[in-house]
Amino acid sequence: MSSEKKNLRKEVLNIIAQMDPQEFEIQSAKVVSNLVTLFKSENFYPQTLGIFYPIPGEVNCLNLKVLGSLAFPVFDEDSNDMEFKSSSLSELKTINAFGKEFKVPCESSQIVEPDIILIPGVAFDESGHRLGRGKGYYDRYLTNRKKKEPLKIGVCFNQQLQESIPCEQHDQVMDFVVTAKKVIKV
Repeated sequence: MSSEKKNLRKEVLNIIAQMDPQEFEIQSAKVVSNLVTLFKSENFYPQTLGIFYPIPGEVNCLNLKVLGSLAFPVFDEDSNDMEFKSSSLSELKTINAFGKEFKVPCESSQIVEPDIILIPGVAFDESGHRLGRGKGYYDRYLTNRKKKEPLKIGVCFNQQLQESIPCEQHDQVMDFVVTAKKVIKV
């Protein structure tokens, strides 16, 4: 990992840590509203939407209503792999991984490949570059898809949108970046 990425990650996570909890809720609601507008304007009707259960400091998109089913990421710390499993919110279970608490689908949930994926990140830029948390799960997942590539929508708070993100060859570029203030088509 480059020191440039490491320093930017630290800087942005520090900014997010100082946000007021009410600001998280306000901006999350605006991001969801912008996602609804984007889905309608682009006629996006996913059969399966890849979504994430937010950890502290991430946009909460769980109020987004879609006609299709939801799928949540499941991470394997040993193999460094990720897959999506179909699940409703009520079926999610709590686990501890990477020193954090996550909600994930049950082991018996069906593995699916979403056609649209909402992707969290530490930071994004208007060119669709994403700075993740440094483990590369989303980048590897998107590179190793068996079926067609999904539509990739990065979601972030306004404070996470940066002028530029250092990127490497393996980094995946988003198709859209959605903040509380705007929708960016890459």
